Amino acid sequence: MRNPFIVLTSLRGKSVRVNILHIITYCPVQYSDSDNYFTYMTNSSPALTDTEFRETVEEIDKMIAEYYE
Repeated sequence: MRNPFIVLTSLRGKSVRVNILHIITYCPVQYSDSDNYFTYMTNSSPALTDTEFRETVEEIDKMIAEYYE
């Protein structure tokens, strides 16, 4: 069986393993005081307390697509 986890970097700087089967939604969010973005994610697991990540939506899309290939 393939591993359904991807590794993302939280805005706190730590690596977080996220089960792609538990992702509900993710979207780009812009900081209010700059032109920079981060990705906000909601997850069905109550254990995942990190919700803001450095990887872009497109990078996460690619990681998920690789799982299903």
